[in-house]
Amino acid sequence: MTTVPLSNCDVQIVAQDGRLDGSTFEEVSMEKATFTSVGLNDAAFHRVSLDRSTLTAVSLVGVAISNSRYDGMTIEGIPVTELLRCFAETT
Repeated sequence: MTTVPLSNCDVQIVAQDGRLDGSTFEEVSMEKATFTSVGLNDAAFHRVSLDRSTLTAVSLVGVAISNSRYDGMTIEGIPVTELLRCFAETT
């Protein structure tokens, strides 16, 4: 495996048919990036902004979300804040 260090740079990366397992992205802007047929299994996201992102035909099996903001977020068109409110009322 080759390590490619990128720091303090302004580049556009096109990665196809490859493996980036174990990669680390810290203090990186990836705004307007596109991910298609990408495996992010066992990935960890900390202090990541996904504002206005769209996830379509994704697998979220076993995903855990905590200590996060949900305002404006929907699942299948249903506001997540409403789902959480309804859940809180039944518990």
